[in-house]
Amino acid sequence: MQPPAPIGEHPVSREWEGSSAQPPSAHGGASVPSIARIGRNASILVVGEFGLQALSFLATPLFTVYLAPGEYGRWALGSMLLGALACLYNPALHGAVTRYYFILDEPSERRRFLGTIQTFLVVWGLGLSIVLMLAGPWLAPHVFGEDLPFWPYGALIVWTGFLGVLGVVPRAVWAAAEMPKALVAVGALGTTAYLGLAVSLVAVAGAGVDGLFWARLASSGIVSLAFLAFARRHTGLAWDRGMLRDALTFSLPLFPHLLALWALALSDRFILSRMLDVGSVGVYMLGYVFLDAANLVTGALNGAWVPQFTRAHGVPSLAPFVARSVTWFMVAVVGVVLAGVVLSPTIVRLLFDERYHAAAPISAILVVGALFQGLYLLGVAVLFFHRRNAAVPVVTTAAALVNVGLNVWWIPKWGLPGAAWATVVGYSVLAAGVWAVARRFGGLPVERGRVAALLTVGTLAGSMGTELDGTYGTWTEVAVKVALLSLSISLLVATALWRRQDRAIVRATPGQPRP
Repeated sequence: MQPPAPIGEHPVSREWEGSSAQPPSAHGGASVPSIARIGRNASILVVGEFGLQALSFLATPLFTVYLAPGEYGRWALGSMLLGALACLYNPALHGAVTRYYFILDEPSERRRFLGTIQTFLVVWGLGLSIVLMLAGPWLAPHVFGEDLPFWPYGALIVWTGFLGVLGVVPRAVWAAAEMPKALVAVGALGTTAYLGLAVSLVAVAGAGVDGLFWARLASSGIVSLAFLAFARRHTGLAWDRGMLRDALTFSLPLFPHLLALWALALSDRFILSRMLDVGSVGVYMLGYVFLDAANLVTGALNGAWVPQFTRAHGVPSLAPFVARSVTWFMVAVVGVVLAGVVLSPTIVRLLFDERYHAAAPISAILVVGALFQGLYLLGVAVLFFHRRNAAVPVVTTAAALVNVGLNVWWIPKWGLPGAAWATVVGYSVLAAGVWAVARRFGGLPVERGRVAALLTVGTLAGSMGTELDGTYGTWTEVAVKVALLSLSISLLVATALWRRQDRAIVRATPGQPRP
């Protein structure tokens, strides 16, 4: 199943984590860029968050035994709706928090700013929740029919979304200050609480899919206690109209961007429910788990990479550092995507109830989207560095429209594979668009030969892995695929460490702080 997104964060909005146009100094750790530091921070985020994803993944076979595809599809639609409400509850203000965290050096000013954002989000979220509770019973039947009744599902989603606003400011601050352990700790609290409650309600109490919704609300409430403790110590409640106006001026132009990313990532589930049935949504969501896992890794890598990129980009002497960091970013992304392409169909057939085996072929298709998500994150960092925020919603809206259009066109023809390929094409349009715009501002220094070699190795190995599906017995297939994957990842790493100087660059702390 798809694990809960970190409370207070839209599941597809991580590109702002750690981004700013100012160099961190006293607030965010060392001011000298370092690939080693990227590796350490990324390792904490990837190991921590991927470990949480693994916990959720291990619970999924159990849920597929107790939940029919139609029930799982209802949960998928609920998750989609929660993603949309996350955009409404938080109009991109986490980006403003990250930016002004570096600009406001005076502690009292910073506290007043953070308190103002926290106060606005709580007041806005409470008012929006009241409106949704009044309008929801009338609106839900027109949008979802019988697939997602407002009582109790819509109401549970509304209040889960409200609790999420409490985490917007703390998570943005931890990301800006390069505090990955805090991010992972909160994620661990939320995920373990959710899984413990979900397993108890679904498998023990027999609550069916209702147990997932209630577990999500309860775990959000538990995590909100940690956010309230942070607010009490670091932000409090405040109100500064000028600061709020500046924050909204920065963030609101990016609100369409968040909605477009939501449409790109989640709207296919709604289209599947309308064109096929809610059971197909449940099968599709299981295949989507592997793309979620891969995107989680790219998001963690991005959270570690962006602060280092921000310090180094635009300094001529540090261009080689930036180029090498891009190469290592791509080593990790290609490796993760390759693992998903090769192993996901076998894992689906091996671990999940046979009612969900149709997810096996689409899982390998969907995970390719994470490659383009990684490329997008690299390109969009350039745009945020130059404060060209206005271009981002245009690109993401175009990608979302392509995705929705292809879903409407391809799902009636090809069913679930059509939806999967529409997702991959949508992400590729997203990546191509931001890179095209980024080139107008100088783009990124890239080791083109190495990156081309990485993509070539990944493509060949992925093609070989898909050809192995169903060729051998299950465990023989697993052994052969693991061997292929191990060899391929070794080649990826060797490509990035071709020369002795390459290893020295990774260990070194190059250059000087930005002036």
